Amino acid sequence: MYPDREPTFSERLFFLNNPNVGGYASFDTNSVVHNPYNNFTPQQRQGIRINEGTRLFLNNHPSLQPTYNLTPYQQQILGNYSSNPQDIRNTIAGRYFSNDKSIGLPSLEQQQQLDKLQRYMKILGY
Repeated sequence: MYPDREPTFSERLFFLNNPNVGGYASFDTNSVVHNPYNNFTPQQRQGIRINEGTRLFLNNHPSLQPTYNLTPYQQQILGNYSSNPQDIRNTIAGRYFSNDKSIGLPSLEQQQQLDKLQRYMKILGY
């Protein structure tokens, strides 16, 4: 998996003003940055690591990025998340792997692609 790193000053300001954000994938440093102002349990922090680590993995392995369609529920809740549909698909993958129920029920197409992706990730040591 990808390492955690401490947030920079500007990231701390962002987290301070966005308490609902648990962390993010730092694509510049290939690391996971956690919100230091939330009192997450170790289990919750591990979920953030899995979620954001999946996004980093997919960013580094574009040929493995999922191509599935979003469900209507996912379009509704993630419609403003990003203007890039691939970012949304990759986020759904991370949330699926971390058992984050916010993505709703995944479609059969999503389950098939994500189960296959998870097998590849394990083979590659992630």
